[in-house]
Amino acid sequence: MSDRWRYIAAGVFFKIALDISYATYLTDAFANHFLTPFVINFSIFQYLESFIWLALVLLFVPFSSRSAGGLAFFSGIVFLYAPVASIYGMDDDRSRYTLFLSALAIGSAYLVSATSSMRKVKIALPNNGRKYLLTLSIFFAVLFLLNAAISGALFGMNFDIGRVYEFRSDLTDTVDIGLFAYTNLWAQKVFTPLILAIGLQRKSAWMIGLALALHVIYFGVSQQRSHLFTPSLVLIAYLLYRKEFSYKDGFVLLGIILLVLNLVVLALNLEVFGALAIRRSLFVGASATYSWVNYFAENPKVFFADNLLSPVVSNEYTRVFLPRLVGDFLRSDMDINFNSGLVGAGFAQLGVVGVVVYGSIIGAFIRINRRLIEAGVHPYIPAAILFLPYRVAWADADLLTALLSHGIIVGTFAVWLFGSSRNLASMGSSTIKQPARV
Repeated sequence: MSDRWRYIAAGVFFKIALDISYATYLTDAFANHFLTPFVINFSIFQYLESFIWLALVLLFVPFSSRSAGGLAFFSGIVFLYAPVASIYGMDDDRSRYTLFLSALAIGSAYLVSATSSMRKVKIALPNNGRKYLLTLSIFFAVLFLLNAAISGALFGMNFDIGRVYEFRSDLTDTVDIGLFAYTNLWAQKVFTPLILAIGLQRKSAWMIGLALALHVIYFGVSQQRSHLFTPSLVLIAYLLYRKEFSYKDGFVLLGIILLVLNLVVLALNLEVFGALAIRRSLFVGASATYSWVNYFAENPKVFFADNLLSPVVSNEYTRVFLPRLVGDFLRSDMDINFNSGLVGAGFAQLGVVGVVVYGSIIGAFIRINRRLIEAGVHPYIPAAILFLPYRVAWADADLLTALLSHGIIVGTFAVWLFGSSRNLASMGSSTIKQPARV
């Protein structure tokens, strides 16, 4: 059995775990949810078809840890494509159009990231890049702390996970103002995970301690629970990337974890934990994508009048905040921002063309990071700092927001800056092989 077929089998196993969670937990707990209901309208033919759609993508995406695409497409499949396929397979009222668009986005990203040009431009890596990168990382962290202290948010932190929604708006509105809305997120999502990644690589206690303390503070101020899980993701990347592995193992591991989580949630009736660990992390982004595609399939496209081209494009969406628009459509009696990732957002802007454009842009950044790895940067670094930004792009936010605010551009710059000659292919005392071309 070849590695490719093992990868496909592992992806199918992960989807079966999603289907089990959908059938036993989601439909029981969220069948009548006001925004993202999950119901079963089972058709054996559509269920089997959902596996064919999944296999079509698994046939071509890279899956090696030595490939920049391995990380990016694993994130896209786990947090968007496989859940979209699972929802489609369990509910025959769902249209395959959203599944097709999701496959198209991944396919576009792959083509741009993998196609070799006739002439390769040599990437010049900086000297002493790690020194400047650490300085920059600490600068942004200190900038956040000063801003939080001056605004008072640092002294009003909440650490009760069950009350995050009570504090989130009030606390973040005091610190995420103007340019700080960008610098705060860069500190939280790129530079502090980078401090932890380098600290683990160096076995530096003060760097590890600083990064862990900062992530706790970030949660207390922003009330975003992802900050509590980010250190574990960096640690997993550190452990896994010490040697080459295949993301087929990632599918198997996540599938087993999901089955265990589902069993524990059902046995102990852990509603809050299940809503966060299963529904929110895996299915909400896919459900939002269905809602956005359904809405903009029946309404005019935006043509970037909401933001980017608002000064020159005048239509019904000019300077309209699209997540609020879709939220009001779904529940007009509640003030809800209902965000979608690049498939829903791209389709809203330009239809099918928008999905291809957005997928191609993600592919361009995957390609840049691929070239940096080929130039010698250890893939552990992009894995440690870009996994969550990729997740945001695929499932949670408009692509421009993911690029600028959530750190894909800044993270890619950090990977380049890390790539000084002293750091090439270095992971402790080990030396990596050439990036795998799978």
